[in-house]
Amino acid sequence: MFPQVSFRLSVPVLIFFVLACAGVVALFWLVSPAHQEVVKFAAELLGGATAIYALFMNAQSARNAAARRFIERWMDPNFASFRTVLTELLEKEKPDDLHRQTLIAILNFWEEIAIAVFAHEASELLLQDFFNTMVLRTFAVTQVWINKERNTKKYPTAYIQFENLYNRWRPK
Repeated sequence: MFPQVSFRLSVPVLIFFVLACAGVVALFWLVSPAHQEVVKFAAELLGGATAIYALFMNAQSARNAAARRFIERWMDPNFASFRTVLTELLEKEKPDDLHRQTLIAILNFWEEIAIAVFAHEASELLLQDFFNTMVLRTFAVTQVWINKERNTKKYPTAYIQFENLYNRWRPK
């Protein structure tokens, strides 16, 4: 029937806006009619600030939802075979004997995450909290294979965003 709308409300911000509104109303009644236009302007400014805050909260909510979708895909039972192959890859530390298409699918998943992070479409903080170790280990193990692919297939930018994400997340 109706779409479900959910939002996160920050209590300190809510208290600030309630107190600010109450202050503007009290100030409106206390000042002379000549100064009431200034108070009206302040109220409009407060309304604009509230709208901008809501816009930022909505954007952050969308980025969090996108990050959660990546995590859900990773945890989906249909992705279990890829997780198993990746675990074997990380144990062997050699991607050469893996099925090429399976390895490409795994690397494409990391590339997709990296693109979403760099485009600010998904929450980097949530993704890093969940995938940090896997991203760092996977790139470290597949780096030689990726470079060989770039050279032999003449794709110099293959998995470049994945590499950029690795460089961004690795400890300095």
